[in-house]
Parts: sequence; C-alpha cells; structure tokens
Amino acid sequence: MDLEQLKADRGARELAPLPISEQELCDRYEATFTAAVNDVLRERDCSTKCCRPASCR
Repeated sequence: MDLEQLKADRGARELAPLPISEQELCDRYEATFTAAVNDVLRERDCSTKCCRPASCR
C-alpha cells in the first residue's frame, strides 16, 4: 500500500468531534481484534497514535 499516494488522494480533512466519550472509544478498542485496529489507523494515517493502557487512566 502506498501511503503517500493515499494521503494525496484523500487530501486534508477537518476533524469532527466523536459522538461517544473517550472512555467508550477505548473500551471498544480493547474489545477489537488488534490487527483490524492497526489496519484502520494505518489507512487513516494515524499509525503514530495509540490508546493509553487501562493502567494509565
């Protein structure tokens, strides 16, 4: 996958507020298959982002 081309094709986007709380989002991530989360974050150019472990909340 060519991430540079993907970034160019999609262009800049405005961030919208999430309709769920940060806690609910983290709970959902914890229940999701890790590879699926990685694929989505990579495709959205968020591969440097992470969810904090429960011990850090």
